[in-house]
Amino acid sequence: TLCGRNFVGKSRLNGHGCPKAAACGLESAFNDMMGIGSRQLPDVDCLIDTGHMYLSGWDFHHVLSSLNSRIKAYHINDNFGVDDPHLPVGKGNIDWGSFFDDYKKYTPDAELCLENKGVTVPELVSSANLIRALLR
Repeated sequence: TLCGRNFVGKSRLNGHGCPKAAACGLESAFNDMMGIGSRQLPDVDCLIDTGHMYLSGWDFHHVLSSLNSRIKAYHINDNFGVDDPHLPVGKGNIDWGSFFDDYKKYTPDAELCLENKGVTVPELVSSANLIRALLR
C-alpha cells in the first residue's frame, strides 16, 4: 500500500493519511528505544520514519534486517542529514536503491506512507512513481 500525507493538510491522494500507522507501537524518532544489537527490544510492531533514521545515522540495512516483519509501516521522506524538511524521495541524500532492496527482502508487506512537508500533489505523485520504479 502506498499512501500520501502532506503536512499542509490531509493528502488529496487518499484523504486520511496512513490508516495503519496509528496501530504501530513505536516510531524511529525514539533513539533510546532503538538499541538494536545492544539490548532486547520490546515485542512491539514498528513504524519507521526514513528521515529520522537518516538524521540519527542509523544503518538502514541493519535496522530493516533486525526488525524485519515487526516493521509494519514507513513514513517515507528524504533529507540531507542536517535537518528534517520531509523532502520527497530523491530530493535528499538517502540511498533509496539500497533502502528498497532491503525493503523488498525484509519488509515487503509494510505500508509506505509518503510524509512530505509543503509539497504539491504532482510532487507526491512523482515521488510515488519513483518508488514504484524502485520496487520493480
